[in-house]
Amino acid sequence: MLKKILLKRLPHKLGQTISKDDLEGVAHGIPGEWVLFVTKNSSDSGKQGLLGFLNMFQQQGIVGQLVGGSNLGFDLVDENISVEQVIVSIMKRAFDLRRQVLNYQENSRLFFGFQDGLPGLIIDSYSNAVLVQINTAGVDQFRSLIEQTIKNEISEKNPIIFLDQSAARQKEQLPEYEDVKTPVPEFIEVIESTRIQLKIHRDKLQKQGYYYDHRDNRERLYQKLTQLKLDKNNGLDLFCYHGSWGITLLQAGVEHVHFVDQGNLGTEVFQNLSFNNLHQRKGDFFEQDAFQFLDQQFAKGTTYNVIVSDPPSFTKSPTKLAQSLSGYKNLHSKVLRCAALQSLVVFCSCTSYVSIEQFEESIQIASQQTKRKLRLVDVGLQALDHPVRKLNDKSNYLKYLAYIVE
Repeated sequence: MLKKILLKRLPHKLGQTISKDDLEGVAHGIPGEWVLFVTKNSSDSGKQGLLGFLNMFQQQGIVGQLVGGSNLGFDLVDENISVEQVIVSIMKRAFDLRRQVLNYQENSRLFFGFQDGLPGLIIDSYSNAVLVQINTAGVDQFRSLIEQTIKNEISEKNPIIFLDQSAARQKEQLPEYEDVKTPVPEFIEVIESTRIQLKIHRDKLQKQGYYYDHRDNRERLYQKLTQLKLDKNNGLDLFCYHGSWGITLLQAGVEHVHFVDQGNLGTEVFQNLSFNNLHQRKGDFFEQDAFQFLDQQFAKGTTYNVIVSDPPSFTKSPTKLAQSLSGYKNLHSKVLRCAALQSLVVFCSCTSYVSIEQFEESIQIASQQTKRKLRLVDVGLQALDHPVRKLNDKSNYLKYLAYIVE
């Protein structure tokens, strides 16, 4: 039987967190303990509670989170509900959405945290592995159940590997374990689309392995480049990582691409060019800070016909929003100075605390500062395997805006 935790009111938003101010009195519990959140009125009826879990030691004043939920809100349950059955049911529902509606299975994000019903659970599938991250205490205690559910529903053949990232787990005081039983393969094999296939060395994985979130936008960009009658002599892929954007440019007819990243990724970029049947001489790699690279190219008078700017998140805290917006304005100004007339420029952001309106404004300010006229030709969100409930939701974090520079 689940413990009841008394709240001043029942939350109604999917993924709602519970703060100390929401509590009626003081709550006590084991970190990660599953409970029933109730109010004084609902407690008397016995079946008017919302399922969730506690962590009184979590940082930022959060003491609990809700799980599950119907399409528009949360299901009321009683204290006798089986947590294990709930977890399996939520995971199966997310997997079925990918398979039956979105047409994803391998090579996709199979589970996307609270948007799929379990805050802190991220599951990404690749051709030769399934990578799992758990960043909440309430979910972490069910690692074996999660692993078995993935095996039953998704894959018996591929290894299921838990990637514990200390930075993502520290806010809930979670330890970091090394999965010695199932080591990460030397190369993670990614099939993002019929055109983009990558091999990523285990020492150079992003925190989730590889970001699928821009896959639909890369398809959009490919279609735009094949539709528009623009010069395609040279392209620029800023913050390129393993080169997915630059590969897209080359496949769409751009003659040559400069790949720029401050990481030591040149070998990986050239390997992935070959892996996608593109000659290595089609690209040059620059291991350099993107801001400095743009300054140098501007000083030399270099301009590009297609530019993609897709930096990592500028902040994980709302307190640094102003600093992030300033950074975007600076970056966008430098990009526009290197854009040729009648070029196509793509600006991307994955900073969840920056809204699309604020991001667009940073581009418009840069346009005014550089006296470059822009025509908006395309807008995109994150891929379908990163589900979004509404526009003004933190989970709707990805921005993709494409412009012609007139």
